Amino acid sequence: MSKIVSVIISKAMYYKLFLRSGANILSLIMIFFLINGCQAKEIPVPVAPQNKEIVVSNTPVLAWKPVECDWQWLFVNGVKMDSLGPAVNTYVPFALSFGENEWQIVAVKDRERINGEKSTFIIDDEPLGDLVEPAQLLRHNWKVKSSSLVNNDGKDLSSNCMSLKEWHKTSLPATALTALVRNGVYPNPYIGKNNMLIPDANDDFNVEHDLLKYSHIKGENPWKSPYWYVNSFVVKGESKGKKVWLNFNEINYRAELWLNGKLLADSSEMVGMERQFRFDVTNLIKKEGKNHLAVAVYPVDVPGEPGVPPLEPFGDPGVNMGDGVIGKNYTKWDALGWDWQPAVRDRDMGITEDVFLSFTDEVELQDVYITSDPHLPEGDYADMVISGNLVNYSSKVKEGKMSGEIIFEMDTIKFVVPFQLTAGEKKNLEMTRDDLNQLRIPDPELWMPVGYGDPNLYQVNLTAATNEGDISRVTEYHGIREIESRVEDSRIFTINGQDIFLKGGNWVMDMTLNWTASRYEEEVLLSKNANLNVLRVWGPTGVPPKAFFEAADKHGILIWQDFLNDYWGTFKNTPGYQPEKDLFKTISTAIVKRYRNHPALFMWCGGNEGVNPREDLLVNEVLANYDNRSGRFYLKTSNGYGLHGGGPYHSIRPEEFFTHPKLHGYSSEIGASGVPVIESVRRFIPQIGEDKNLERYPVDGTWLIMMLPTFPGRI
Repeated sequence: MSKIVSVIISKAMYYKLFLRSGANILSLIMIFFLINGCQAKEIPVPVAPQNKEIVVSNTPVLAWKPVECDWQWLFVNGVKMDSLGPAVNTYVPFALSFGENEWQIVAVKDRERINGEKSTFIIDDEPLGDLVEPAQLLRHNWKVKSSSLVNNDGKDLSSNCMSLKEWHKTSLPATALTALVRNGVYPNPYIGKNNMLIPDANDDFNVEHDLLKYSHIKGENPWKSPYWYVNSFVVKGESKGKKVWLNFNEINYRAELWLNGKLLADSSEMVGMERQFRFDVTNLIKKEGKNHLAVAVYPVDVPGEPGVPPLEPFGDPGVNMGDGVIGKNYTKWDALGWDWQPAVRDRDMGITEDVFLSFTDEVELQDVYITSDPHLPEGDYADMVISGNLVNYSSKVKEGKMSGEIIFEMDTIKFVVPFQLTAGEKKNLEMTRDDLNQLRIPDPELWMPVGYGDPNLYQVNLTAATNEGDISRVTEYHGIREIESRVEDSRIFTINGQDIFLKGGNWVMDMTLNWTASRYEEEVLLSKNANLNVLRVWGPTGVPPKAFFEAADKHGILIWQDFLNDYWGTFKNTPGYQPEKDLFKTISTAIVKRYRNHPALFMWCGGNEGVNPREDLLVNEVLANYDNRSGRFYLKTSNGYGLHGGGPYHSIRPEEFFTHPKLHGYSSEIGASGVPVIESVRRFIPQIGEDKNLERYPVDGTWLIMMLPTFPGRI
């Protein structure tokens, strides 16, 4: 209001002065139109998120008040992200970095640029997995660039504050492709046919589809060479007298690690997804001043060639997992493409989970494993077993006590166990009901899946403290439950003595691995709100972060987790299409140890639609040694032993709901592809409806890339 008043006053004063100067009425009219023509025009105004608002989603819906125009541009952090039609007033961006993001709409009318107001919002969320406290998350201010464009080596990049002005800024986690899309180098692969405007990791595929012309490295496949991830940071908090550890919760696929000019690990040591890396940097870290970290992330050893993309209406979706040779890597196999997902151009190379510092004393508690046996059918008590490793990093004997708390609502059970460690010793401690009466839990509150009771969780706090003041704390959440299974025509699962009617579906991760912790919980809540109670994490997609399993524990969604294998993608388990055996064992062991305490995880499965060729290793070595008390069921293959699979995947007539031979019993894969509401479709197929062929409207080549392709003749 004050702005309007000031404009009126200023105009009146100007006219008065002008008339006193003796100007004629014609000149006054000309000045009137000149002044009114210079008034501020309507500009696009951001509506949501509100300015400076903190959001947990890295793909927030951006909304604005539009103006009359011919088209619009969306800018995020100074980068033009997309061109939009004049009627668009909402947009979902490609996954953005954590921290502050600035955005603006620029409208164009008759070739005149109308700059909208700028607005900022802050993306912040919990880490993807629990950090070992105390910890410092290294999330922000990473710079990324292909080593093909960098003349310096890891020693140089980690030795001082080099100028990184031409590098691409991002937060972590981030694949190489993610960092480049965030910085406007490549278009958003989730929209339209944009994925065909990005070079692929496979040279033959690039030649066949003429994709190399889009490379930001002239004449080169942009995914052949490693990408440097560089960060400078100051150690926060009290680290004096502590051991300092540098932690990577996941990388893909290999990495070379440098800190303050020193090589910590090369690409033969850091290799494989779904495993964690931890380095003692106590003697390298600077407690004061900046530390410089440089990570060269290498692509998968064998990227494979994707199948034929379905670029034409009703085209054949090609071969799932392409030529299959990506199976030689322990990585996310569906990154090579499937009939429901296009190939991910960089095969998700990058730092794909959290990086952080952790601080410990000279004694540390590790690998805690908690199980329980409810006394059913009475349910009057449950016997708990708690085990873990105590590690003495010092060169002297350490004595102390392990204290524990088992907490449920207002009730707390406490216990204390003494320990002694020789110099450098790693000792396994196992506490049972025979050792401690407190580990018999009276009248336990059982963990039940949604729809059958509450997913009750006990908080278990463990503290190892030495007489010299070393302290190590671990907190786990435990659900008391018993799993049984039998076959009566079809496989039936029983939780705590109650048969469960399993309702669920197959579940896969985001193709560029950009979901936040809150998004993983939303995935679980979406299933719960749809009245589902089980999700099968399909093998070739990999294993999701801890945040997913924690949400499933909390909300009562059962999780079936496949080990890495696909019978058809490896051409019926043909030798040579699997990762190296020792690496497979190392990573499978890491997966089991990381997730075995989650009560929602009720079943391990050897492989997708075929027995895992390394089943003996999985069952008799990995599970026998590292998950031998939980009572989890092991299923040899997803489509046998009381289950069936293989669809139908196409729409069927209503009468077939009752007569189709596969629509009975427990099916591991079933269901036709679904179409979102039109408002959502327009977000990722903005040109929908432009092809007016009435015989197949609105299906076109873009529809087939973005939706689940339909096999010829199967609608």
